[in-house]
Amino acid sequence: MNISRITEVAQHLISPHINEGDICIDATAGNGYDSLFLSQHVGDSGKVYSFDIQSRAIEKSKERLEGNTNVTFFQVSHALLSQNIPEAEHGKISLVMFNLGYLPGGDQHITTETESSVAAFEQSLELLKSGGILCAVLYRGHPEGMDEADAISSWAKRLQADDATVLQYEHQNRGDETPYLLLIQKR
Repeated sequence: MNISRITEVAQHLISPHINEGDICIDATAGNGYDSLFLSQHVGDSGKVYSFDIQSRAIEKSKERLEGNTNVTFFQVSHALLSQNIPEAEHGKISLVMFNLGYLPGGDQHITTETESSVAAFEQSLELLKSGGILCAVLYRGHPEGMDEADAISSWAKRLQADDATVLQYEHQNRGDETPYLLLIQKR
């Protein structure tokens, strides 16, 4: 594991918490790396729901996941998680992953946005089963990303310790604009 890559740290930390047959969500499909990671961990008996607003992201993710039949894609905002996850699976989700910011290699003017991301985090906590994990990489290298990270950090700090455990991992020697990892485990 390369600890300078926060996405690798995220996958390393959550791997032990994903089992064959689990139901997981990739709230920001991007180029499909997290969807593929989740798909491989939940296996044929599990499910992954993958969300992105951009058709290019969905297309790239589908290409990366060619042959993986346990992933369902939604080209909608992650703010609509609850409306798209079958009601029977609410409270049964093992893990929700977010990789906020913009699509790598895409239009950097199209970013995740504070309001929809906070709504998605709130819904994720409701969708998770007890012991389930919300894992998010937050990017502060652009103005919307900085605002989004601040709002999500404030939201997470308000969570009651009886309801969730919140951890933040970040580089201490790289400046305030580097991405950081937020892990929230529902109690």
